[in-house]
Amino acid sequence: MSLFMKAICENCMERFIQEAPPLGRIAHEHVFKVIRFALYIMDTMSFPDVQTSETCLAAVQKDGNLLEFVKEQTPEICLAAIQQNAHALKYVKEQTPELCLAAVQLDSHTLKYMKEQTPELCLTAVRKNPYSLEYVKEQTPELCLVAVQRDGRTLEYVNDQPLLLCLIAVQQNGLALKYMKEQTPELCLASVQQNGLALEYVKEQTPKICLAAVKQNGYALEFVKEQTPNICVAAVLQNKDAVRYVKD
Repeated sequence: MSLFMKAICENCMERFIQEAPPLGRIAHEHVFKVIRFALYIMDTMSFPDVQTSETCLAAVQKDGNLLEFVKEQTPEICLAAIQQNAHALKYVKEQTPELCLAAVQLDSHTLKYMKEQTPELCLTAVRKNPYSLEYVKEQTPELCLVAVQRDGRTLEYVNDQPLLLCLIAVQQNGLALKYMKEQTPELCLASVQQNGLALEYVKEQTPKICLAAVKQNGYALEFVKEQTPNICVAAVLQNKDAVRYVKD
């Protein structure tokens, strides 16, 4: 039986390498299921002569996640797997700075698979996608600043929120107010001046904040708790359709 299974694996590998089309074509998903099964069998049945460097390299070049079943990983095979699918990093047994950098440059979210996060890798990830800040184990003021400067809403993942950082965040995107741990009248005002709809997240509204909000976006009238004629007029002047939010 083992020789029979070995023959099946060899045949699957050969057909996969020669015939499998590029990834992304849903109609060919069954091909990858076959090769995954073949490599799994090779792994569990221990056929060392079937898993050669050549067959493994060819396999991960088609589907990087097949690295999970590669017994003898080499830097070349690992790099090829990552280049095909950055998330294959999670299957790399011995991560190196070079492999991690290659992965994070392709997909910043691979930061969550890294066993050892260096400041350089974290900075590369956050610069590529500020939301990767979520996966940074040890945040620094520099990393947090880079993140909120690109998208203020990443304030959601900032552990320590100093006043200046919060101000930068809401000036970039007023809706970042939603993720602010401690609001101040100044930060709330800055938020609605950038995006009037941020009024929805203001815990303690004042006439000044509400007026600034509707002047920026008339639809912010929807979130005004205590409407005044002055605020309503300002909202409608900014957007005539805001009249729908005027309370009787």
